[in-house]
Amino acid sequence: MIAERGEDAEHQHLRYIKQINAAPRRTTRSMSITTHSCRGNFQSYWAAEGGYDFVAEALFGELNVDGFFLEYDDVRSGGFEPLRFVPKGKMVVLGLVTTKRGGLRDQGPTEATDRRSESVRPA
Repeated sequence: MIAERGEDAEHQHLRYIKQINAAPRRTTRSMSITTHSCRGNFQSYWAAEGGYDFVAEALFGELNVDGFFLEYDDVRSGGFEPLRFVPKGKMVVLGLVTTKRGGLRDQGPTEATDRRSESVRPA
């Protein structure tokens, strides 16, 4: 779809980083700028799949924001290894519980805790 529009899918994330960085910056010291990497969940459609590996170094290292809200709620999200590129001082919030599917999950109550523990293990 991206290539059909004549755009370079392999480098599109770099274009988006540049555009976001060009947006107006904060006006007060108490305001934090964050971003959410949404994979979408409208009627089971999604905007991206696969882990953060391909974009991690540029996303975390070049995007001028104070923090990231990241989806890690299913296998589409991949592993936590890309978090090694998050610079010191940047905030990361992991979305470990999905809202994409209704109903109760079969996993035990510690599943989210186990995923969180996996995310903070040294790579």
